[in-house]
Amino acid sequence: MTTLGWEGWARDIAAIAAAHVTRIRGLLAQTRSAPARQFEVFLADLRGTLNDSITADEAIDTLAQHLVTRPVFEALFDGYDLVATNPVAAAMERMLATLDEHGPAAENETLESFYAAVRRRVRGVDNAEGRQRILVELYDQFFSVAFRRVADRLGIVYTPIEIVDFILRSADAVLRREFGQGLTDEGVHILDGFAGTGTFLVRLLQSGLIRPADLARKYARELHGNEILLLAHHIAGVNIQTTYTDLTGQPEHFPGLVLTDTFQPWHQSWQPGRLPSPPITVIVGNPPYSVGQASANDNNANERYPDLDEEIRRTYADRSTATNKNSLYNSYIRAIRWASLRIGDRGVIAFVTPNGLLDGNSTDGLRKSLADEFATIHVFDLGGDQKGDWRREGGKIFGAGSQVGICVIVLVRDRTRVPPASVHYGRVGDYLGREAKLARVAAAEDILTVASTAIVPNSQGDWLNQRSDTFLAYLALGDGGIFERHGRGYETGRDVWVYGSSAAGLRRVMRRATETYAGVLDGHATNDESLIKWTVTLQSLAKRRVPLPYDERPPVQATYRPFCPQWMYADRNWS
Repeated sequence: MTTLGWEGWARDIAAIAAAHVTRIRGLLAQTRSAPARQFEVFLADLRGTLNDSITADEAIDTLAQHLVTRPVFEALFDGYDLVATNPVAAAMERMLATLDEHGPAAENETLESFYAAVRRRVRGVDNAEGRQRILVELYDQFFSVAFRRVADRLGIVYTPIEIVDFILRSADAVLRREFGQGLTDEGVHILDGFAGTGTFLVRLLQSGLIRPADLARKYARELHGNEILLLAHHIAGVNIQTTYTDLTGQPEHFPGLVLTDTFQPWHQSWQPGRLPSPPITVIVGNPPYSVGQASANDNNANERYPDLDEEIRRTYADRSTATNKNSLYNSYIRAIRWASLRIGDRGVIAFVTPNGLLDGNSTDGLRKSLADEFATIHVFDLGGDQKGDWRREGGKIFGAGSQVGICVIVLVRDRTRVPPASVHYGRVGDYLGREAKLARVAAAEDILTVASTAIVPNSQGDWLNQRSDTFLAYLALGDGGIFERHGRGYETGRDVWVYGSSAAGLRRVMRRATETYAGVLDGHATNDESLIKWTVTLQSLAKRRVPLPYDERPPVQATYRPFCPQWMYADRNWS
């Protein structure tokens, strides 16, 4: 894919899209102009067709993003009369036509050689899978490079086609084994709660898992998708509709796609005509992976979901023995909890997720809950964790999009069966590169045919690397054991700033930080981590305009973690 230069193209997009936003805002500022009047119509169409919470800023950003991607979009969907059958496409086209009439921007001309290469590539695609690969590669680069903050906040990672197809085949096979039904059968509703550009539903239509005689019914009533990003939602709708048109010759608008934050309305009544009211039998997809911003400097915090997070607290968190449970509010774990609530008494969940849930103390409560809530659990571990033995773990399934290991997990809910669940674990193999792993996934028929081992979880919720109960008989070091008092030492939110091996070096760092903080109080805001490390506490002090002058007292000696003597800057406001 490097021949198309996706990465170079994506790096150019951020600046070009920003220029489009500026141009559009300038046109809309003239409130009586044709663009301003057409924008009001456009925004009303979006709200009436998709979601009445769409803001003007979201609509403007989407227009700018679509202006940059439009040549690729037109190449991919050339020959389809989308305006006649797709209301969002029609509204978008009317708005873009008005913008084009009023000072068309020249920014895209710098990318014309790239667009020409894409057109040549698209003309050479002679199968449905090829078009999906281009879409996945395009929007993966689009969001992860050009709009990195959006990708990080929402945990956007687009799924390789091999993984998509494997999940769909596995959902069908498991559904047939457990309930004697397939994805094609009437009454089997299928939901992708994180639809992206629609790859899962498109590949399902193309897979042959749905019989030709069932396609019309499935498409009209039993396929559902949610997507939070307006541009991705638009692409998904067109992608699914054109696929159905290819298969049936009928250019029917796809009614099952909803612009919504899947985590937000999980507890509410489903609105007729918007969100699926029938019970969902199968949930498939690639949930977002995002535990939150890495630093307060990012100013890019995730959404909070009090109701859903309370469900996690009373289940996965309450049953965990971990001290720090923050990782349980990662978006992919929220997705598992949401799907567990949404699936009802009978059905299948098939996700590709980080494999951290399979082992470790922080997710022991999650594993205990899954074993109690589901009848059967199938896991296909694809490895790729870069924090451990990375050579053995092998290639990263999502490339640069993820540093964690990945697995496919299929959960079977059947309330008539007594817990705990039977757990089956298979692994793709060690020391394999990404392409070799994807080849093995593509060659596997489904998760039932993968060589696996039956696991009997122990009382601590261990699946892999089960601990020995022998250790429970040993005398503890703390908590009433050998040592009466113990601790982890003086902990801070910026250890690399307030601790140092050199007292002189520590003084230089903290002088710079306190000078930067003083500048912020004088109106010179910055998120530069080379100058200051923000935490919630420090931001609160700055908001209240509390001065923090440099402490001239010499640094003190402290024991760090807990056996390494270091110098420490002893102002607790910087802890």
